[in-house]
Parts: sequence; structure tokens; C-alpha cells
Amino acid sequence: MANYCSNYLTIICPGVKKAEELHAKITNKDPELIKLFAWFDGNDFYGLVDGTLSIEMDVIRLTYGSKWSPPEESLVALSEAFPGYQFENLYEEPGNGAYGILYYQNGENTVDTTYDEFNYMVEYGPEDFREDIKAIKTLPYDKFIEEFLLWKPCEDSPYHYIQPLVAERIRVEDVVKFMGMDWNEEAREILAKKCKE
Repeated sequence: MANYCSNYLTIICPGVKKAEELHAKITNKDPELIKLFAWFDGNDFYGLVDGTLSIEMDVIRLTYGSKWSPPEESLVALSEAFPGYQFENLYEEPGNGAYGILYYQNGENTVDTTYDEFNYMVEYGPEDFREDIKAIKTLPYDKFIEEFLLWKPCEDSPYHYIQPLVAERIRVEDVVKFMGMDWNEEAREILAKKCKE
């Protein structure tokens, strides 16, 4: 059984009219377009067939699934079929730790950036996660203590990354205030080290 890779495709079109035309092709499941991008395996369709879609001016956004990794060959084919359009494909496949962003234009892969999970989540993750990371780093210390004493650590990915960051920022004299929390192993080690200081 394949791991499911989530893809978030942004298409920047050369004008609003071109965006509306491409949007209509996607919405109407144009057979020529589907041949370029969707593929069939057993009973599962992937690609444009099962995606969610939005359009705003000259930008089309589409979410879709693929197996194991982003469909790079399909993205090349799309960018060849639509010269002058820019294709930005953000992807995440946590099972294999695959995270990144790919840019295509005129059949060429112009950018291929990979991330580890933490840096991907800092850049593109849920807004509340990004806000917590920013607060840990930028709040004045007194406000940080006030905010994170009430905070409930969460083991779910990506939130398990926040615990060590909180533990790192806590000053030695305040460690005792946080000892009752349910910390993950990495955060407990950081706090234990601080208690020995």
C-alpha cells in the first residue's frame, strides 16, 4: 500500500483570462488535461481527479494526492503544455519524511527545495503552530512564562517540536514551575540538564 503524499499546487497564469480558461478545463475534467496529470492505479484516481480547487485573479490553487512523492513527470508535462505559466508544488509525505517545494516553468524544474519536518512546518505549517514558534522566540520573558505556564504540550506532529523550544527558553530559576507538565523526552532532558546547573 502506498503512502499518500499531499500536494498543494499553485498555478500563476499569464493573465486572468488564461486562468479562467485553465480553471474551466480543470473543473470540467478536460480529457487532454487529465491525461497529462491524473493517473489511475487499481480503483484509486490521483491527481486532478480528486483535488479541491480555487481561483483568484490569475492564480489557481489546487490540492491533490499522489503516491509516495510529488508527480514530477506530470508537473513537467503540465508546464510544457502551458508555456508561460508558473507551477509551484508544495508537498508533504510524513510517512517517509518527504517535505518540499518544486517550481516548474516551460517544462523546466527551476527550484527543488527539500525541508526536514520542523523547518517545513515553520515555513508552511498550521498558523497556530507558526504563531507558537514566533511567541517562544520573541515574547518578552515575563510574557513567555505567563503564556506557556498555561500551555498544554501536545505530542502530535508537528507540535512535539514546540516542547524542546519552550524548555530551552525557560530560565533555571523557573524550571520548577513547569515540572508538573507532561513533557516529551527531548524536553525532559533539557529541563533535567537545567536543574543540574
